[in-house]
This record gives sequence, C-alpha cells and structure tokens, in this order.
Amino acid sequence: MNLNYKIGLRTIKSSIAVAVCVLIAYIIGNRDMIFFGGVASIICMQQHYKDTFKTGLHRFSGTLLGGVLGFITIMSGVYIPKYSNGINAIVIAVAVLVSIYLCNVFSLNEAASISCIVLLNVTANYDGSTMAFNAFRYVIFRVLFTLVGVVVSILVNRLICPYKNKPAEENHDILNDDSFEPQDDINNIKFIPGLRTIKTSICIIICVAFSYLIGNTEAIFFCSVASVLCMKQSHYESLSTGFFLFMGSVYGGLLGLLALFVSSFIPSQYSWIEMIIITAAVFLGIYGCNLVRANASTSITCIIMLKFISVFYESATTYKEITSFLVFVVLLFTLVGIVFAVLVNKFVYPLDASEKSI
Repeated sequence: MNLNYKIGLRTIKSSIAVAVCVLIAYIIGNRDMIFFGGVASIICMQQHYKDTFKTGLHRFSGTLLGGVLGFITIMSGVYIPKYSNGINAIVIAVAVLVSIYLCNVFSLNEAASISCIVLLNVTANYDGSTMAFNAFRYVIFRVLFTLVGVVVSILVNRLICPYKNKPAEENHDILNDDSFEPQDDINNIKFIPGLRTIKTSICIIICVAFSYLIGNTEAIFFCSVASVLCMKQSHYESLSTGFFLFMGSVYGGLLGLLALFVSSFIPSQYSWIEMIIITAAVFLGIYGCNLVRANASTSITCIIMLKFISVFYESATTYKEITSFLVFVVLLFTLVGIVFAVLVNKFVYPLDASEKSI
C-alpha cells in the first residue's frame, strides 16, 4: 500500500471529465452516454493534452472499427441460418480476430482493447432487431458517445491546469490501460496474426458458446472482455493480469453498487446530486487503485463501475436483484473469462514469458 500517494491532476481531471459526460447523459436522456463517454474520457486522459489527443485518436479509431465490425456482425445474423444457435460464437470470434489484425496493420495497437470491448458490447447487448436502420442507429450512437468522451477528455486536459511543458512520467496517478493491450510484435501491412491474436479468438468462441449453453447473453460481454484483457504472452502473465482484473472488477462493482444505493436517497428534483455521486465513485476508483499500487486495475475498475451504473441507472430493479447481478453476472462471468484465458494460454501452444508470439 502506498500511504504516501498524493492525488494527482490526472485523477482530478478524469473525475471532472466523467462529470461532464454524466451531465451530457442527463441532458440528452440516454444512460449509455455514462458508460461509453465516461470510459472513453478516463482511458484517454494523459498527463499532457497532446498525449491525450493522440491517445484519443487511437481510442476513437478503435471504437469506430469495433462499431463497424459490430454492425457487420449483427447484420450477418440476418443471412446466416441458425445464427443464434451457436454460429454466432464463430462469427464474433472472427470479428475479434479481424479487429486485432486491423489494429496491428494500421499501427493502432493501443486501440485493440477498446475496439474489442466496443465490438463485444454491441454484439452482446443488441436487442435482436433485424432492421438494418435500427442496427446502424444502435452502433452509431455508441460511436458518437465515445467521440464525445474523447473530446471532453481533451478539452478538460487542455483548459484545466494544463502543463506548459511535458512532465516526466511519475510513479503514481497512472491510468494503466496499456498493460491489457492484446498487441502483437509486428505492426505493418505484412502483419501475420500471432498466437495471442489466435488464442484470443479461441477464447471468444469458448465464451460465446458458454453463454449459449447457460442461456445468458450477459456472459458474452463480461467473459469475452475478461478473456481479451487477460491474454498475454504466457499463462503466468495471464494469471497475474487476471488477478488484478478480478480485483478491479470487485472494486468497481462495489463502488457502482454504493453509488446506486446512495443515489436512491436523492429526491428526483435534486438529480444533479447523482452526477456528483457518480463522479465521486470514479474518483474513489482511481484513487483506491493508486493507493494500493494496483495501477493495472484502474481501467477495468472504471469500466465495470460505469457499466454497472449505466445498466441500473433510473431502473426499478430491487437491490437484491442488483446485488445478484453483481455477484452472479459481473464477477462470476469475469472470473470465468479469466479462467478461459489462462487455460487456453496454458494448453494451446504454451509459451514461456521469455518467448515471443510470432
């Protein structure tokens, strides 16, 4: 535990950026903005606004790619027989493989994770409408929300206490999302998918098949995202990353539950206070991860927390049902996804940490 940790500007700016995104969600009346805009603003926030712009460009490119592939995946269900009876596992896995492949081809390695997350969120939560217009609108709104989050992050970093000179990287206050990137070693037009890309796709097939067997579509998102983020060079690295991933999921879920609980006591005419509560939850998420030196858990903590809040925001669900969702959907399926990633990495052409995936 880092008892000497001091709250840095990135933590404060990230919380402000999320507050702006939540405010926009209130104004437009769409809770999806809390998740997509909030996550984008957090993972784009860097020490210098120029770095934020570069990271934001990569994240938006990944989001756009994930959205397009998600739309294609959704529409493929109209033309593929028995799509929902297991064929979707293969289609989604191929889409993930293509997503990672294109990110490597265009040297957008940092966009690989967000591209897969958007792709999986789109394909897992689509309501099943076969109309192309509805599917396109479903995807385009999520891409726009992410773009808004990127722009908010850049503006907040530029206008609020901007650094005049690029500072040296510090040991604290780091939103360490890059440690989760499923990137390969070759980044050019001749890129050949490496073992990590192939193993990630295998994990997606297993996760989607698992969700089909148990009859729960929520498992697609949480299992698959956990598998994507845990796939590393060796199964030892996957296991280590999985530990931080799961602990971040627990912490993020508990903070989301706490935010929803406190918000339930706020009268409807003071709904702006809920914005402060969500912002405070994000602040505590970032601060807590840095306090216990678990920087690698920061991004997943915020992702799970904002996903949790956006699902139950202004819903009539009881706390028993919300708690059940946290334990038996978020945490259980995240753990299952981690186990899948570790097992696939262990038994499918295993590599030592010193070997390269080629």
